[in-house]
Amino acid sequence: MTRPSFDLPAGTGVLPSSTEDTRTNDDITAALANPPSEVTSQKNIWAFWDKGFDELRGWQKRNVIGWARKLGPSWTVRVLDCAPGSPSNVLNYLDPATLPEAVVNCSMTEAHSGQHLSDLVRLPLLHRYGGIYLDIGVFLLGDLEGSLWNKIVDPASDYRIGGFAHQHRKNSWGSLQNFCIVAQRGEEALQVWQRILLEVWKGRTSSQGLVEHPVFDGVPAEINPRVLMTIKPGSEADLMDYWVNLLGWEKLKVTVDAARGFNGPEYVRKHALLLDPMQESFAAEVRTRLNTFRLFQMLTCPRDAHAPGVDPALHAEAKALVDYLLTSSTVLKLYHGHGHMLAPPLATFWDAPGNEDADARPGTFGEYLRYVGETVDQKREVQPLVLPAYDGPVLYKPLP
Repeated sequence: MTRPSFDLPAGTGVLPSSTEDTRTNDDITAALANPPSEVTSQKNIWAFWDKGFDELRGWQKRNVIGWARKLGPSWTVRVLDCAPGSPSNVLNYLDPATLPEAVVNCSMTEAHSGQHLSDLVRLPLLHRYGGIYLDIGVFLLGDLEGSLWNKIVDPASDYRIGGFAHQHRKNSWGSLQNFCIVAQRGEEALQVWQRILLEVWKGRTSSQGLVEHPVFDGVPAEINPRVLMTIKPGSEADLMDYWVNLLGWEKLKVTVDAARGFNGPEYVRKHALLLDPMQESFAAEVRTRLNTFRLFQMLTCPRDAHAPGVDPALHAEAKALVDYLLTSSTVLKLYHGHGHMLAPPLATFWDAPGNEDADARPGTFGEYLRYVGETVDQKREVQPLVLPAYDGPVLYKPLP
């Protein structure tokens, strides 16, 4: 496959040749299908798709291949699964004792079980091996290694865990999205977080009602009003259960367990490296004011302003947005929303019949964003959020 060649946006450069992954897409795909049997480094990119890499949609496969190209050959990318006999089966990498029975037995009963399975394997993977966990929907643009990983492995740094902040709940101080989690092997908070989830999922095969589990008593869980404006009325309870993995972090961050010597608020303020999500992961939606169909139109707009039928206003918007993302965002986070969102997410349009190549259609801004994103050096220093002293509720009780 011949890769397209593009000029880079102003103020950027090409990544050093030492980081270049020169394999073909087929070579990268073959390596993903037959991952190394041993984990010999902490420079791992972990992901999960219950049915395996081959069952991903085209745009999702291109996301994963883009991780390999962007981060280069010093990183090993693995997409784990639950497929019997697969070399990428997650049980080849993890002790079943670190997972709920519903994961070990493949006995989850709900429509979105794949998402919950991925939630429940990411923490023990990072705890055992270290590295970066990414959701399949992450479209990598910036320097994830420089802005997160290098700061966490720096022995002079206090940072121990990193990712993007989230604002799903009113008490969003120190909240962590789980679509990207960065940590070294053996990190304490990963184990604390997973123990909370093991307790919540004990004997369960469905997430329904998990938010009501006694382990979450006293944990602030009210949805942020800004989020309520983007979801369909009546979706609140389903989304709270869907976000139960995040609620595990909320439990961790507000709990002081004196017997274990764990102070959640202190840990998060001192050791969590959080990036601004609106700037670094959701800038496309912010700049289009959640007009996701317009975003889809922008990315399928031809880059040639003189091509037949090109709307000059759409072209100008698309160029401004794509240049901004390529110079000012670390990732483009894509999600489905599972029918709960008022506006269909961008991924929904890419999933539609006839749009199999819409994310990278030749000659479009989407193609430009994807392939330039794999090679561009943004030449900027991403600044982490500075967390003030925590003044929210604190729970003084034992953790699971």
